[in-house]
Amino acid sequence: MQKIFGDLDEIAHHAGSRNSDGNVPNANWNDDRFNLNYYQLADINSGMQQIRSATERLATNMPIQGTAADIMKMAMIAVHAGLHKVSPSAKLLMQVHDELVLECPKSDADRVSKFVQEEMESVAKLKVPIVVEAHVGDNWEQAH
Repeated sequence: MQKIFGDLDEIAHHAGSRNSDGNVPNANWNDDRFNLNYYQLADINSGMQQIRSATERLATNMPIQGTAADIMKMAMIAVHAGLHKVSPSAKLLMQVHDELVLECPKSDADRVSKFVQEEMESVAKLKVPIVVEAHVGDNWEQAH
């Protein structure tokens, strides 16, 4: 874990932060900034090592995965809000993990790809860049 967190001091700090009551931070988006909200994980102080270890892993993962989900939601909102200006017939179809799947006329594909990439990369300001790739295809498989 030290190697993973090596250059990411802030993530390491939050991943290890919990108080003696078992409260752990989960970053949520609110009013144009990330705020830490705390959730009670009752098993963090369990006398059973397996249960305690599983809860510690949950406490480490929760703020990272929760923040990623919040960033994806913000990106979907931003893309949806401006997509009609770039291509009136383009549609945001679905989210698959960390991907957005859109449909648009082939003639608009480059413009839509560039717009989606820019919106997704700029939706949150972090100490590390958000890097987005955009791919085009007749179907989801071809776009990979």
